[in-house]
Amino acid sequence: MEKLLITVKRIIKKTGFSCFIVIALIILLAAGMCSCEKNEDITIKADKTADYYYNEPCTKKDGTAFQIAVFDEGPPIESSYLWLKGMVEKLQNIGYLDKNIDFSQAPDDFDGYYEYLVEHNDGKYVKFLDEPYYVGGDEDEQIGAEITAKIKKGEIDVIAATGTLPGVFLKELGIEIPFLVSMASDPVGSGIVSEKKTAEESNIWALIEDDAMSRQFRFYQKTFGFRHVGVLYLDEYEEIAEITTYEETADDIGIEFLKAPVFEDEISSADYINILRNKVKQLVNDGMDAFILSIAVVPDDDASVLLDILTKERIPYLISDGNALVETGGLMCLSCFDYEGYGNRAAMVLSNIFHGLRAGDQNRKYTSSPVMSINLTTAQKLGYKTTFDILQFADKVYRNE
Repeated sequence: MEKLLITVKRIIKKTGFSCFIVIALIILLAAGMCSCEKNEDITIKADKTADYYYNEPCTKKDGTAFQIAVFDEGPPIESSYLWLKGMVEKLQNIGYLDKNIDFSQAPDDFDGYYEYLVEHNDGKYVKFLDEPYYVGGDEDEQIGAEITAKIKKGEIDVIAATGTLPGVFLKELGIEIPFLVSMASDPVGSGIVSEKKTAEESNIWALIEDDAMSRQFRFYQKTFGFRHVGVLYLDEYEEIAEITTYEETADDIGIEFLKAPVFEDEISSADYINILRNKVKQLVNDGMDAFILSIAVVPDDDASVLLDILTKERIPYLISDGNALVETGGLMCLSCFDYEGYGNRAAMVLSNIFHGLRAGDQNRKYTSSPVMSINLTTAQKLGYKTTFDILQFADKVYRNE
């Protein structure tokens, strides 16, 4: 009581309000605080901001679990697995998934991890569809019809997706339920969301991270001092791989940018690996003094197929994205994409949606902490002397026998 009187006196002194008004306000505030659990809908609408995240689980109003569909561009790669892992771990941390499920025992690939999730989830708060959807192929029209039908039947409440193609696919489908898009290279440029939030996109949330590839390129150049960098990439992935960002950054700092696109007819060739090797050899002939391997050009376990060409010329073998490519032969990857962090953020946005907030009102901006991996065996073959600072900074260090 004494503390309350002191507080009342301080407020009166600062505001000039009468004693009766201040006491009335305190009583009303106290009453509101005591009844917030009973008036949760009012609290959500009045007090929650775009940067607030609900840290407690809830069900739908009828007491049933929220049904989640997951979309990816198949076949899924390491980044998709890490995103899924991050999302699931955060949902479990909040309480949407049983805390007794040991996800450390789940397979370390997207399909295996997803299957483990579905098998072990009790479905009290959230339920994932039995299988994820993969778009970007011949079955897109069929998938669109199936998803639309499931939504109409109330079998899907929200969709979590990764990548530009799934995001564009869902946007063009015109669905009315909330959907989240992570890991789209340019959500605004690709038309998934507008630069400024609009009422028409109130059901869409897309994670936006600016300048990630530019930051990576500048780090590589500063570390290795190259002047003529060559990049091997899939022509159809030029936008997704942000090749233009690389090129603009190179131009900005006065670096020659040598492009080696791989075309669709070459991908289907039985001689695909030799085609890649010849492209890298041509880059060497063109004066390349550093090499960047872009996404999806070779399988995660096949980075070594280009290694002998680069080690012979002592050319740094840099990876655009994927620790697995460093483990299998690449020299270094500075990933400026925190995939597990993306998954964490997606889970937090999901929680807000479940509690009644609109997807489009949630904060879209994200800045990743860089993750570095380095292969010391490749470093030795290239004659690259790894400094203590690099080793200290590295999150993963690989050695091949």
